[in-house]
Amino acid sequence: FMSVVEKQLKLKKFPTIKLLDEPLDGTFGYFDREQELICVVRANRHIVDVLRTLAHELVHYNQHINNELHDESGITGSDHENEANAVAGVIMREFSKKFPQYIQKS
Repeated sequence: FMSVVEKQLKLKKFPTIKLLDEPLDGTFGYFDREQELICVVRANRHIVDVLRTLAHELVHYNQHINNELHDESGITGSDHENEANAVAGVIMREFSKKFPQYIQKS
């Protein structure tokens, strides 16, 4: 998965990533700019859903390293949120082409 992300976002390094077994309040993941940390809930979720959330937050990380984020970037409907949603979708399509076994019916 990370090789697909690296190719799509042209990342040279990754932030610290923590997978959580407890739900967060109102979200499945977030990116902390100060700590360059991504937290994603994995408990009771399909792996593809977890990876999509991770992709979304990695787009925010990429926006951060490109000095694009500001205090209102995380507001629903903002350009940065819309970009993270769209690019995460592209990443997941590329991932599913490369690794179709993750989205096949069992």
